Amino acid sequence: MPPSTERVSLTTPAFFLAVFLTSHWTLHSRPVGALQIQQAFTSPNETNNFVVDEVSRRVYLATVNSLYQLNATLVTEVENGTGPVKDSMLCHAPQLPQAPCEHAKTLTDNYNKLLVLDREQKVLVTCGSVYQGFCELRKMDNVSQIAVEFPKPNATVFPSMLNIVANHPNASTVGLIFRSQEGTPRLLVGATYTGMGTEYFPKNHSKEDLRFENTPEIAIRSLNTKDLNRLFTYDINPSEDNVFKIKQEVKPKNKLSFVHAFTQKSYSYIAINNDANTGLKESQPNSILARICLDTDGTRKSTSESRKLTESYIQMGLKCGANGDIYNRIVSVFPAEINVEDRAGVEPYLFGVFTKANRKSALCAFRFADIEETIRQGRRNCSNGPNSDVQVLDSVIQGSGAECEAKVKVVLQPELLNCGAAHLQHPLALRKPLSAAPLYEASGLSSVAVDNVHNRTVVFLGTVNGRLHKLSLLRNLSVANKWSLRLPAGESVHHIMTFDPNDRDYLYLMTTHHLLRVQVAVCGQYTSCSDCLSASDAFCGWCTLESRCSIQRECSSGGVSRSWISLKEGPQQCPSMTFTPPEFSTTTDIKNVGILVNGSIPDLEGLGLECDFWVNMTTVVTGHLNDGPSKIQTCPLPSVDQFPKIPVERDHISVPVAIKVKGISVVSGRLIIYDCGRTADIHPNTARNICRGPNADDCSQVMDKQFGPWPTGSTQDITLYLSNVEQEPKLDDLMPRYGPLAGGTRLTIRGASLKAGSAVKVKVNATQDCEIDRLSGDVIECVMPRAVPDFADNVTVCVEYDGMPCERRLSGVFFYEKNPTISTVKPNKSYLSGGRLISVIGQSFHLVQTARMDVMGVGEIVRGYLFALFPSSTLILCRSPAAGQSQQVVAQFYLNGILYRGDGHTSSGLALDEEEESHGGHFLFEYVEDPQFYTANKEKLIKHHPGEPLTLIINKGPSELDLTEDEYSVMIGSDHCDISFNNKQMFHCTINRTLSFRTGDLPVTVRVGDFQKVIAVVQNGGNELAIIVTVAVCCVLLLLCTVALVVYCTKSRRAERYWQKTLLQMEEMESQIREEIRKGFAELQTDMTDLTKELNRSQGIPFLEYKQFVTRTFFPKMCSDYERSLVQPVYKNDPLGPRALPETHPLLQEWQPPNTTRPNMEEGITLFSTLLNNKHFLVTFVHALEQQKDFAVRDRCNLASLLTIALHGKLEYYTSIMKELLVDLIDASASKNPKLMLRRTESVVEKMLTNWMSICMYGYLKETVGEPFFLLLCAIKQQINKGSIDAITGKARYTLNEEWLLRENIEAKPLNINVSFQGFGMDSVSVRVMNTDTICQLKEKILEAFYKNLPYSQWPREEDVELEWFPGVGCRSRILQDLDNTSVMEDGRKKLNTVFHYQIPEGASLAMSMKDKRENTLGRAKDLDTEKYVHLVLPHDELTEMKKSHRHSHRKKVLPEIYLTRLLSTKGTLQKFLDDLFQAILSISQDRPPLAVKYFFDFLEEQADKRGITDPDTLHIWKTNSLPLRFWVNILKNPQFVFDIDKTDHMDACLSVIAQAFIDACSISDLQLGKDSPTNKLLYAKEIPEYKKRVQSYYKQIQDMPPLSEQEMNAHLAEESRKYRNEFNTNLALTEIYKYAKRYRTQFLSSLATLLGREVVLFNLGVKVVNALDSSPTARRTQLQHKFDQVIALMEDNIYECCSEA
Repeated sequence: MPPSTERVSLTTPAFFLAVFLTSHWTLHSRPVGALQIQQAFTSPNETNNFVVDEVSRRVYLATVNSLYQLNATLVTEVENGTGPVKDSMLCHAPQLPQAPCEHAKTLTDNYNKLLVLDREQKVLVTCGSVYQGFCELRKMDNVSQIAVEFPKPNATVFPSMLNIVANHPNASTVGLIFRSQEGTPRLLVGATYTGMGTEYFPKNHSKEDLRFENTPEIAIRSLNTKDLNRLFTYDINPSEDNVFKIKQEVKPKNKLSFVHAFTQKSYSYIAINNDANTGLKESQPNSILARICLDTDGTRKSTSESRKLTESYIQMGLKCGANGDIYNRIVSVFPAEINVEDRAGVEPYLFGVFTKANRKSALCAFRFADIEETIRQGRRNCSNGPNSDVQVLDSVIQGSGAECEAKVKVVLQPELLNCGAAHLQHPLALRKPLSAAPLYEASGLSSVAVDNVHNRTVVFLGTVNGRLHKLSLLRNLSVANKWSLRLPAGESVHHIMTFDPNDRDYLYLMTTHHLLRVQVAVCGQYTSCSDCLSASDAFCGWCTLESRCSIQRECSSGGVSRSWISLKEGPQQCPSMTFTPPEFSTTTDIKNVGILVNGSIPDLEGLGLECDFWVNMTTVVTGHLNDGPSKIQTCPLPSVDQFPKIPVERDHISVPVAIKVKGISVVSGRLIIYDCGRTADIHPNTARNICRGPNADDCSQVMDKQFGPWPTGSTQDITLYLSNVEQEPKLDDLMPRYGPLAGGTRLTIRGASLKAGSAVKVKVNATQDCEIDRLSGDVIECVMPRAVPDFADNVTVCVEYDGMPCERRLSGVFFYEKNPTISTVKPNKSYLSGGRLISVIGQSFHLVQTARMDVMGVGEIVRGYLFALFPSSTLILCRSPAAGQSQQVVAQFYLNGILYRGDGHTSSGLALDEEEESHGGHFLFEYVEDPQFYTANKEKLIKHHPGEPLTLIINKGPSELDLTEDEYSVMIGSDHCDISFNNKQMFHCTINRTLSFRTGDLPVTVRVGDFQKVIAVVQNGGNELAIIVTVAVCCVLLLLCTVALVVYCTKSRRAERYWQKTLLQMEEMESQIREEIRKGFAELQTDMTDLTKELNRSQGIPFLEYKQFVTRTFFPKMCSDYERSLVQPVYKNDPLGPRALPETHPLLQEWQPPNTTRPNMEEGITLFSTLLNNKHFLVTFVHALEQQKDFAVRDRCNLASLLTIALHGKLEYYTSIMKELLVDLIDASASKNPKLMLRRTESVVEKMLTNWMSICMYGYLKETVGEPFFLLLCAIKQQINKGSIDAITGKARYTLNEEWLLRENIEAKPLNINVSFQGFGMDSVSVRVMNTDTICQLKEKILEAFYKNLPYSQWPREEDVELEWFPGVGCRSRILQDLDNTSVMEDGRKKLNTVFHYQIPEGASLAMSMKDKRENTLGRAKDLDTEKYVHLVLPHDELTEMKKSHRHSHRKKVLPEIYLTRLLSTKGTLQKFLDDLFQAILSISQDRPPLAVKYFFDFLEEQADKRGITDPDTLHIWKTNSLPLRFWVNILKNPQFVFDIDKTDHMDACLSVIAQAFIDACSISDLQLGKDSPTNKLLYAKEIPEYKKRVQSYYKQIQDMPPLSEQEMNAHLAEESRKYRNEFNTNLALTEIYKYAKRYRTQFLSSLATLLGREVVLFNLGVKVVNALDSSPTARRTQLQHKFDQVIALMEDNIYECCSEA
């Protein structure tokens, strides 16, 4: 054997079983080739129907105005014209001589509506849309000739015998022929009703319209040509029993559209859609399956009369979908008998294609057994009495009764359960639909056909864009494989497809202008047995003796046992051979070789076998042994010198060997011949040791379990298993398969193990990338690029791993099609209210996955109106948005995210068709005023008496909208009004039924789109009797006039007084609000003046030191966690009172490495710092870490902050690194959506920019913005503390945030108390508190009074102090607590004690002292369980609060929303401070200009110019994202970064509102606010425009500043570095940066092992950084890798040695 191949010789069967079980089928989609068009017929006119004769093999095709008779190869035999003819839909058929017509007739196209074949009578029934749906009987052998003349001259005929099918091109018709028990032919027809009241009927106001209302929806008619007097009659007396005719009054609710009629057993099934339900509920199915028992079987006991249609009719809904995602409309059905798992034999199923509004479609399957059992159970339920699951359709057609009735004495036999009877309720409808989950989902499916091939289900699906899909299903009905075929001209496939009745290997299908005969399998494309059977095509198998892939009947030896291998047997049955010996040396004397032939192969004895060696070396088989499934052959071996010479550099050759039958290779293999003399020289080790190395355990290998010896001669099973075998990726499907040339199609690739390997790419034709934006184990989603002109048809899409060449099993085909084109947008006008239905007309909309319309007008851009409906591939429907004024606007469209430019929507250089007209992508659109409506006499009050018809005449004012009649809707109360039009300016509104409300005033509302207006009120008065009684009592009423006048005057005066009282109350409320704002502002101004003075007298604003500002800004999460860990502060005694000791951040402390490794680590850190100061090293280092999948956003931010600390002493170098990384980020963003750049902090460089801004802006923040910001914070706190605050919920009387507003009028009284502090170096102070304050709140206010001049970090906590009250002489002092034994219960909760609870008076004396130790208290009040404790109000239960307030007489009953005015009060009080803050932020100081801002903004403008970005909005967004949103908003929301203060939850809520106002001011989009907008947005809506002007002025001032040179900026940065030198522990920061290399060691080694696929273990900790450095030539020149290895060696024990070994 060759040394390069390891051989394991095991005879234990368990080994082969284990290997077989670990294998799996790789299922993937194959391109065109599994289907092939054999014959095609092209029709100049649109096709309608076709039928195939199984005897003559003729095909009959009906088109518009033509009927074709074709032979089996689709060659025309006879052509017959059927139209156009002179006709009118208002005239009876001319075959009805007694009914002349006075209406004008015009040339009308004849659309074929029904084409069925009756072979026994040798007639072809063809029915057209002309002459009210007239049918003809033509000869089968010559369709140009009439077989039966009907009606005969002078014969008596009725309209019902002539009006058989639908008489409109767009109305549906289905039908079938069957024979009764006596053999009488009958015709079952279902046709859509097209009479008066439907969209199909022409507008005509003649009374003769009613003559066409008698055509039934479903009917059974006679088709006996021997009895012409009854031909096409309903065949049963009375005739109503054999028709399904919907009552006229309910036809609008039952608009039936018929799909297909077919027979199964003795039943006829009809698939129907109820179009009246379309658009009402997406989750409810509109599809119906109706069943009628045909009088065909001989099992009925009584045959004296025919079975009646209405008795057996029953219908049920079909629900295709799951979890609320319902495909509610059926478009095609196909019954088939298939094999499914867990069931023996074949079983009938109904397959159906269903769609929904967004063009999505699905394939579902329903068991006929379930259908039949559901019907039987429905009849059983109805016979037991009224049932909610069964409806009697008596209200729809003339039936047996209104509801189900109990049949006590009736025993329902199977025949009654299946088909009903006259004495049972009928017809029936089952309310619960039969459900099925989708088997396959795709866009635009239009037809289905199913076949059972070798116990495998094969489904054929046609599409609306001219594709034929072929699906192979497993026994569990899951999709195993899929193929596709592009049909001519991309035309939609008709919903009916049928197999050739003589050869089911061919399928007939029809498109708009073609009839095609398609070969369902093209097996010859597979050249090997494994390819043939792995294709999963049930039609194909391996013809062994002919050595080719074929259909079974095409294999000439297919009748011989084991000569044709089917898909069921699988690739493992493909013929294979094993040699004995398997290999031999050139020095061995071997005359014969034994060949063991395995697999499915017939007996080869006597077939003249030959052994073929290499070329021109053939020997005759000399021995043959048939050993069951295995065949053993003996072949003479040619002499060694006849074989080719072994190459010098190798030790063996591989010789092809084949066993041939009649010159055809049946099975082949390779025989290995080697030279033992060369083996030792080339391979000194044996092949068995090929895995020997550092870690042989990582190799794929066969393992066994430990077992002991066993006696000789006995047998024992050995269990073997495979180790370290990675599953190969497999590809199942690509969706969609088609897309526009312009690209943008979102491609979904489904499979398994798709994330294998470390680098995954999706390549298009091996040259372009399909950009991946989602990658998981089973799904890859990517966006297709635009088409390359030379490859603009079908391209190969392949998933590549780790740069390896594409494999066929991981590829599929994607078809580029002509781009969608938009030709017309109509109507191109809309009313201001919006909501008008706009039709976007064009071509190829089936390729559009997403669509968006942007409307651009003067001063506004309305974006993002997604289309609501994709009715077809040529139409998109959307509703117009509302507009503020009449104006001309421009509409643009984004198709699949790419702007439609009107030039064929392509930039690929491909030629466009001449008919594509360029619109430049801009469509003019106009907004005009809303339409005006009024009643005929412009009356506002219309009186109406119940029981009488109501008709209103409504006039429409002049308008340019050209509204269609379908756009109007009129409601009287809640009742819809029937509308009829006299002209464009006037229409009638009629209601002939009883109104929903018999009395009262009903508004008359006219609606057009989103516009609606009440134009009048209908006063529903009494009935006739009431009128008579009213007249009778008039005299009595006259006598009472005086009394009524007195009463009226009294009531009027009382109402006047009430009105005056209400006005006074409103004025009082307004005055109170005004006074509250004025008083609050005055008090706050006084307090703030005092505060300002105190700031000047004391130490001033509590600014944090620079180092604390940096650590809190750079590491906000770490600082937050660190502060929360300080549960018990440490206090020190001070002459001015106890103070908490401040804590120090780890980065501000000393670096403490272990003593044993300190010298090495210090040297390693120094060397690592040197490396970080190399630009090539640092940039490569950052990029390498960002490429790691688990390097999370938090890690990126942490690394950026650590780098900032480490390089703080060299800010000019740090700035250069940041700029280089930013250039890479800008390059990546500019190719996608540049406006999204810097919006979030998701990369290292974005956090570096945040830190850089914080460093550069700190001086400006402290010197200019700090004071107004701190004053605003104090103002917010003072204003909040002026009212009551709920200690548990945090809600307050005064706030800026609606969610934190106390919506209750809590009466609070301010008190001044005197407090002394034990150990504090001052006398008692006076503290202002509220009597609603809890003890905890009281302590906080006292602590603030004593410590207001100290930083908050030095304050004691309220949990650590104790408060004692001294009521007076003779009374004991009391320890004040939130909860004690005096606490009261309220609404089942314990109420916190307050100042009012303890009855503490004005001027009371209290003493505060430090506790010896913190007690185990309940903790903070805001963390208490709201179900157990309460302070002021109950949380999240405002109704309860209102009930509680109503029980207190001293509280007024008001709505909670009235307290929203307090938001305005608080806002008005704080407005001056907020304006001062924004002014400080958005102004430029002459003595301290913002150099960093100018420098960075110039950098952004330079980068934009380099990339040709001229949009000013993009630059504005970049600037906003880099400074206001990245720095100032962070500071506004986190004042604790700047000041040593306590930021409460309530203050945080107020600051969020202020920050949102600042964000809105920096935005370029206009705020669209309304009454439903959030209060927090509305609060500053008035000020936002002014703030926007300030922002734009600030940007303009920055731009006008003189440019800043690099030298000036570097000098400024060097000065900033010098000022804060040695503030931070850079060694600790460097140590944390180093840890990131160590952190990813294990994951990287694992992925590397997978990538390389060899047995190598790398111990290098820095391997991923080193690997990245290898790709940089500069890094290699400076030997950065060697230095990095030294860092690792110094920082980690014996790491350097590991690196050396590796």
